[in-house]
Amino acid sequence: MGINRSAQALGRLGGLARARALSKERRRQIASQGGLSRSLSRHASPRVEDNFKWLEAARALREAGRRLALAKPNELLVAAAAVAMELEAAGFQPVLVGGMALVLLGSQRVPKHYEFLVTVAGPPIDTMVNSMYRRDLHLVTRFTPVEEVLRTIDTMRVAVTKIKRERPNNLTFYNSTTRLRIDLFLDYPFPASDLVQRAAKVLVMNLHLRVAAEEDLVRLKKMAKGGRNSASDAQDLEFLARIKRKPA
Repeated sequence: MGINRSAQALGRLGGLARARALSKERRRQIASQGGLSRSLSRHASPRVEDNFKWLEAARALREAGRRLALAKPNELLVAAAAVAMELEAAGFQPVLVGGMALVLLGSQRVPKHYEFLVTVAGPPIDTMVNSMYRRDLHLVTRFTPVEEVLRTIDTMRVAVTKIKRERPNNLTFYNSTTRLRIDLFLDYPFPASDLVQRAAKVLVMNLHLRVAAEEDLVRLKKMAKGGRNSASDAQDLEFLARIKRKPA
């Protein structure tokens, strides 16, 4: 037997000896971690693909911010704007907030989802969910530890029942084909009507996208930072403070 095979054989023996010394609970934990690693590895290739797609979307939105109109927008931006227009027509008054709204102002961050603050004071929630499902955007019920979508509800009726039963403050919808993800905040943490009057409108093809004013983005980011102490929230606040100091 060669030296390499001898080393491999000794390594296996050592591994078996260490395994025998482990408790059953520790073995279960290791097996569970192995399963999680395999699950995350299956998401690796789509995540790399997503990174490039969302980078393109961020660049397109940044260009829209410079011109306040976009002739050849990214497909995700068009899809998100179309959803917003449909929600607007139904009376939900969607306002773009979060990372993508900051991209519109020139931020170099590359968020991977669109966030809208919507009102639920008037129209029934069924109308909102129906709009999302007609565009193959399904309600997300579970994420991986790295915030990748892991599970959705395929049936609109089941999604509506779950929402009405749990009454959440926010909902996430996901299209597994286009990988478009949209988060809807339901009059939370402020009523959408508070933001609508100050919001700006960006033209995407023939679609209008309402974007929160800088002062409202600052308010929302401060609340988010206080609740989760995220480094990205701190960076976003620094960016907003920087553009506020710039001369007009």
